[in-house]
Amino acid sequence: ETFRDSVALQFPVKSQEGTKKPHFFRGDSGNPVNLWIWKADMEEDGKPSIEEANAGGFSQPLKVQSPENQAVKGKGIWKDGVWRVVMKRPLKTEDKNDIQFEKGRFIPMALNVWDGSNGEHNLLMSLSTWNYVILESATPAKVYLYTFFGVAAAIIGEMWLLRRNKR
Repeated sequence: ETFRDSVALQFPVKSQEGTKKPHFFRGDSGNPVNLWIWKADMEEDGKPSIEEANAGGFSQPLKVQSPENQAVKGKGIWKDGVWRVVMKRPLKTEDKNDIQFEKGRFIPMALNVWDGSNGEHNLLMSLSTWNYVILESATPAKVYLYTFFGVAAAIIGEMWLLRRNKR
């Protein structure tokens, strides 16, 4: 039997305070997770290859979100024996079952990967524990401008002191 290659990014639905996180494998009943699942065979068929789902524990089936709540877009490309998959979504959505991203905050993320040629499917997969991503804000131009003027003032001040000491 042939199985597809797939990858899923998993995020907690609700931000947690401190070190508390959902279970790294599909969350738990009190701490659900939001999954972004890419499927290679859908990519090959020209269909949308990413679906958003939610889980509340590994013993519960995934709940695929309704079509109007499918905000994640992306694409996978097979090149040189490796899949390269890019997924994107707005930072905020109206869906209460989605992760809401905030700049400057550490966001837990777990990874699930299925190698279809190795017989991996359903709950047979490679998975990670929680890692963190952080969305950094762009550095404002003022920071570079202030730095430039600060360095220029320091150089002018040193030159003035050197001339003054020579006299």
